[in-house]
Amino acid sequence: MRSLERNKREIWFSNPTVVGEDETGNDVYEYSEPVSVMVNISAPTGYAYGTENGIWANYNFVIIVTAKEYKSLQFTEGKTLIWHNKKPSDGKPNLVVDRVADSINQVRIGLKRR
Repeated sequence: MRSLERNKREIWFSNPTVVGEDETGNDVYEYSEPVSVMVNISAPTGYAYGTENGIWANYNFVIIVTAKEYKSLQFTEGKTLIWHNKKPSDGKPNLVVDRVADSINQVRIGLKRR
């Protein structure tokens, strides 16, 4: 399965790396420099719908990429930060990766507003 280039939009993302623990034993993260990538991202949504990967509930946006494209992204559920419709220089990220559901040919990534 391939994504049409004309359907892709620019987003910026930053992945976390664990750099240690705080005094309570929780992981402390450091984020990478934001990276620009072109992906197929849905229009804003706000409802539940069924897919081959189960029910997706209350996601603001969904990114659909091929399995090959996803290998270069490596998003982390609940931690990867996304800038959509703005650049990192415009302020803080406005979305976070909430769920990643992969199949043989494509990966669906549910995003929620921060």
